[in-house]
Amino acid sequence: MNNLGHYLIWAHDRYRKAIAELTTEEFNRIDKVDRSVKELLVHMISMTESCYAENQIPVYIKANEDLSKMNKDEILEFWKKSDDDFAKAVEENATKEFGIMPVGPDDSVKVTALQKLIVYVDHGSFHRGQLLSALKQLGKEGVSSDYFYYLCEINNKKFELYANFHHQYR
Repeated sequence: MNNLGHYLIWAHDRYRKAIAELTTEEFNRIDKVDRSVKELLVHMISMTESCYAENQIPVYIKANEDLSKMNKDEILEFWKKSDDDFAKAVEENATKEFGIMPVGPDDSVKVTALQKLIVYVDHGSFHRGQLLSALKQLGKEGVSSDYFYYLCEINNKKFELYANFHHQYR
């Protein structure tokens, strides 16, 4: 489980680095993905911030409002802290049941911290794909955050063979 929390931070660090290079205009531009990079980040971070709250929806709304007022550098800094806090909370609460994953106005699903981490890592993959599309539409280099690349990196292995294969057949 600790590995997944570190993976989430690693994947987001790769995007933080690419996003830090964007101009303010690029950061706020809305293209074919229907959201700007800023809007995507505000949503992603608000989801993480509200994850372990007892009343997720009000916490999500407040985080969304606060983040929307921030500039790029402030958002990137907040995002890093949010990821670190999230990974720590998962580690500390691994088997605790929360029962706060809303599925409707008056309903929720009981989940453990590990299950919640998997939900957020998976959902984060979706939004990192959107960020990748937004960066490419801005003419920027793509960012890969594949879990396999993370495993190679933490094991000090080169992944050139896989990377070449992946680029040839995508």
